[in-house]
Amino acid sequence: MQKYLMIICVNDIVVNKKKIINNYNIVLSYKMDKFWSVMIFYALLSCFIMPFLGQKFMGPGGLEKGYIMGTVICMLLWFTFGKKYVG
Repeated sequence: MQKYLMIICVNDIVVNKKKIINNYNIVLSYKMDKFWSVMIFYALLSCFIMPFLGQKFMGPGGLEKGYIMGTVICMLLWFTFGKKYVG
């Protein structure tokens, strides 16, 4: 009787550990999804949107200025909002 009770307890501990690990993986996965979403937004902003706007409003030399402005804006956004959002 005790032997079976021990096996049930050990199995219950293993099942609980697996549930905890799975819950941790879900939380970690959610945080990573948020992180990669933010990083993709910053990449689009600094590599495509800001250079396009820089070239449109500043002429041919605005492409480089757009990259620089995009990078600075992304860094400011990351250090003010991004870290807090990702958690």
